[in-house]
Amino acid sequence: MAETYPRFRGAINRARHHVLIQVRNHEWKCQTTLRFLSLEPATIQEIAEETGLDHQSLNQALAALEIKGEAAKC
Repeated sequence: MAETYPRFRGAINRARHHVLIQVRNHEWKCQTTLRFLSLEPATIQEIAEETGLDHQSLNQALAALEIKGEAAKC
């Protein structure tokens, strides 16, 4: 579609990238989320912007990390 509609190439590629990130496996999402956590508290929005994950995927990854004891809500 990007070749057919070059005017929308950027938006199409961003949407494609977003979808490809969301369909990654759960372990990848957890590892990616864990990489962006630090001692400083971060909001879901901040982590979502850094990782590219949507809020639902991010909440699932954080819940799994919390169960493992690798992350904590604050």
